[in-house]
Amino acid sequence: MISQNTFRESIYADATLYVPKGTKAKYEALDGWKNFKNIKEGQARKCGDNLAWEYLYDTKTLTITGTGGMSSYCSMYDWADFAKEMETANIESGVLAIGAYSFRDCTNLKTVNMPEGLIFIDWDAFDNCISLTSISIPSSIEYLNSGAFKRCSGLTEVYSYIKEPFVIPDNVFDVATCQNATLYVPKGAKEKYEALGGWKNFKNIVEMETGIDAVTAGSPADVKGFYDLGGRKVLKPGKGLYILNGKKVIR
Repeated sequence: MISQNTFRESIYADATLYVPKGTKAKYEALDGWKNFKNIKEGQARKCGDNLAWEYLYDTKTLTITGTGGMSSYCSMYDWADFAKEMETANIESGVLAIGAYSFRDCTNLKTVNMPEGLIFIDWDAFDNCISLTSISIPSSIEYLNSGAFKRCSGLTEVYSYIKEPFVIPDNVFDVATCQNATLYVPKGAKEKYEALGGWKNFKNIVEMETGIDAVTAGSPADVKGFYDLGGRKVLKPGKGLYILNGKKVIR
């Protein structure tokens, strides 16, 4: 218990109180602490000069916010305590680079949301993320370093929205991924990908259809095939406007 006036009213109303895993109910029951409007189990820390990360234990979700590039080795230091339980990584708009080894050995990571504006994914960033089955690479990416998606043995779908592809190292993806996964590329870009180092290793390269027609209503059962208005596949769509089967839909 703390005094009711330990913090100003504005702090109680606007700030988020982060508490250790399993203690939220205790804080909500105690004088002083229970005055906080927003109490979350997790942590908020820096992972770059102007970037912060937050991990929520209840949803097993890591969110990175701010501007600039991420530090390297985050999975070995910053979020090492829960790297193997993390299921979702939300990298929000403003993040420019994903550092080396950032998600290495995050073996339960199933969903990664990367923003348009991201320009660089460093070496071994997602090494051994064996639970990833699909990954979407924003059109803004300018370079993928060696081993960025090494040992991602579960990958079956790779969506690249880069309209003017460039040569990437041959080991960005494993040989097995290139043999077994389908690489989806922008319409009209298939021949470019087939001619460039790294990309041409994929056995199956398919052009995406991203045309937009009339607005219709979509149901939660139609999750497979949802895209945002920039043409990027959305694995877990919430409420909003999306593209489904070439048409705008509202959820």
